[in-house]
Amino acid sequence: MKKHFLQMLLPILLAGCAYQMASTSAPTPGRLPQVVIITSSPTPEPTPVSCQLDFPSRELKKPYNGNAPRLVLSKKELEAYLDLMGIQSLCIPTQLGAPFVNADWDSAKIPAKGRMVSLGFEDTYPGSGWSEISLLYSTYDFTTGTEFERFARLSDRDALLKHAQAGEVQINGTPAYTRYFKSMWGYENQPQRIYKIYVIPFENYYAAVVLNAGDYDDADAAIAKFENGDYNVELAKKIKYLDSLAYSLRFKPNP
Repeated sequence: MKKHFLQMLLPILLAGCAYQMASTSAPTPGRLPQVVIITSSPTPEPTPVSCQLDFPSRELKKPYNGNAPRLVLSKKELEAYLDLMGIQSLCIPTQLGAPFVNADWDSAKIPAKGRMVSLGFEDTYPGSGWSEISLLYSTYDFTTGTEFERFARLSDRDALLKHAQAGEVQINGTPAYTRYFKSMWGYENQPQRIYKIYVIPFENYYAAVVLNAGDYDDADAAIAKFENGDYNVELAKKIKYLDSLAYSLRFKPNP
């Protein structure tokens, strides 16, 4: 494999009409091999949404924790982060609100190894922590002095290469997988957080679209219900927007 799977050269596509999922029949040259969809659940139909077009730089809606002002991302700032993630285009549903930085751990600037970036969305942000829906980039070797969720490992990348990863899907021709994920953090006999994730693994990093689906006393039982499509109305709405965001992603081909 080449050292880098993606080069960051192409502009963002921001379409003003409702998003329609493109055909995934043709593979993207130079990527992980195309996978066979082996998940028992069909690829979800994308929820018709309008895409955000305007990205003014302004302060995040209050209230939120912290003394320093927090700003939503301008179009130029967003483009720079999407370049880092290797994303050529996407549709951010207007229902999610403006994008902003949940966290940016960069070993070049703070004590850490590797890099992790999480972009949040204003209308899914509870005022502290991370937003309920986020777009994430992380190198596999990322570590820092604080707790963080690691949504994929090299073993997940390798399993996808071997067509052995449960929940395999294709996102506009790029191999990926989806699953419900139990938080690594928490205390014994306390509710456990569940995420629905889409992971797109590349050679040295992965991209992910993540939904915080809430905290549950019996996480395994909750996941079993979710896998059968048993959600409350509010969670079902969030999942539809998560799915639409995930399936709108188009990644840059190798040169």
